[in-house]
Amino acid sequence: MGFAIVFLLYVGVNLPFRDVYQNYRAGLIQGTTLYILFVADFYRTMKSNTAFQIKARAYGPSIFLLVLLAFCIIASAVVLGREIYRAVKKYREDKSQKVLPK
Repeated sequence: MGFAIVFLLYVGVNLPFRDVYQNYRAGLIQGTTLYILFVADFYRTMKSNTAFQIKARAYGPSIFLLVLLAFCIIASAVVLGREIYRAVKKYREDKSQKVLPK
């Protein structure tokens, strides 16, 4: 978990990508990864220290985890669509600017 915190700080401070959207996406994914580790530790600790009746009804952290995963998938799809759009736009501009030799 310590490595995940350090890597989240690295992504937040150094901004490794030129594109702002990629940096936000990377931060969201690293934050979700850190939350996944937290939830895994929470349920592992809960397994040995909590009564079964309480364990069987503790859905809150896992529901929030599913919401974060959905946000990560949506954000990645949006960034991918934006990258594809930019690539096609650049290709069309380059193609239209070419001069055919006579």
